[in-house]
Amino acid sequence: MVNNNGSLAPHVEWAREGTPVSRPVALFVDRPGGPLDTLASNSDVATFLNDRFHPLFRVAPEGEAPSLNFYSADGCLLAGPLRPTDPAAFIADANKVVQMPDASGHSATFFSLACPR
Repeated sequence: MVNNNGSLAPHVEWAREGTPVSRPVALFVDRPGGPLDTLASNSDVATFLNDRFHPLFRVAPEGEAPSLNFYSADGCLLAGPLRPTDPAAFIADANKVVQMPDASGHSATFFSLACPR
């Protein structure tokens, strides 16, 4: 089943572009069914994304390598690009991100890469 954003990960509550952001952003850029999209299909990864992040999925342009970046709610890069290969690696990376001081205390009316700081 393909979500409206292109992802095949059925249990991730992918945020819609243009919605308010109050948690750190996990931005997946991949093709439907690609390695990162498949990783997001894991139940532990999906739970972590839904509970701690504002998960976004964007379809990668043809020829672009999949990437995962973490941003503050106001669009400042926290970590990435990362390419975790299994759920344990994703959760380890994501745990480091949520513990960063800039991962909390920020918000935005919508996600943008225009970091104000």
